[in-house]
Amino acid sequence: MFSCFKLNITEDNYEYFIGKYFDVGEEYLDNQKTLVYKELDSYIDRKDNLGAIDGTKLQEDWFKEMSIDVFISHSHADEKLAVSIAGWLYKEFNLSSFVDSRIWGYANDLLGEMNKRYNVINQTATNTTFSYDGCNDAASHVHMMLCTAINKMIDQCESIFFLNTSNSIVTYNNLEKTKSPWIYAEICLVNTIRRKIPERKNNYLLHEDRMMKYFTASKMEIEYNVDFTGFVSLCFKDLLEWYNGRGMFKHSLDSLYKINGLIK
Repeated sequence: MFSCFKLNITEDNYEYFIGKYFDVGEEYLDNQKTLVYKELDSYIDRKDNLGAIDGTKLQEDWFKEMSIDVFISHSHADEKLAVSIAGWLYKEFNLSSFVDSRIWGYANDLLGEMNKRYNVINQTATNTTFSYDGCNDAASHVHMMLCTAINKMIDQCESIFFLNTSNSIVTYNNLEKTKSPWIYAEICLVNTIRRKIPERKNNYLLHEDRMMKYFTASKMEIEYNVDFTGFVSLCFKDLLEWYNGRGMFKHSLDSLYKINGLIK
């Protein structure tokens, strides 16, 4: 990851993206889906007669990695907006993006299959009772697979776009907070992950003093206070400026970096 941006999008701007780019984003993201629905039996190693699930293979199939330019972090309530932003980036900038809820949203399907196979303790025609501890154990495995996959995607992408809306962030006493553990985890990771300069760096000069400001981030507090020190804040006007100047460089993200003073 090289850069991160906080997109301050208000409801007044939703229609611009959703009305024009939602269908584009849906088609684009549908083409990304590589889910392989396999029965859990295919992941059970019976060589040692223990019947353990091959978690590595399971993760590789259900949470495949892919090469992308932009990871879009968002609230689940803003999924339609996130899809639309993905469509906008693809159509207008030729940038690939990733919306985890549309590509890996079937994590709950995997969890349901695990619980049905391993954690049913009583079943009637109308009700099914599951083991509380067993369901928690299954959830911890699936969520760890998903979290690990998200961490790898964030590390490997070039830029993070966080959709800063009233659904994702609330402000109390001048502190920005989130109620989403996933958003909290993603922002924490962005604030601690290594920054990698793109291979095309020879095409431009870095604005060293400005980059150091965004490469230095403080540690987040445990109360889910959200620290956006490492993010460049963008409003709708800034996005339109990027749109109008998108031909400035061969790679569209370089135009965004130039407009915001990250490169000279």
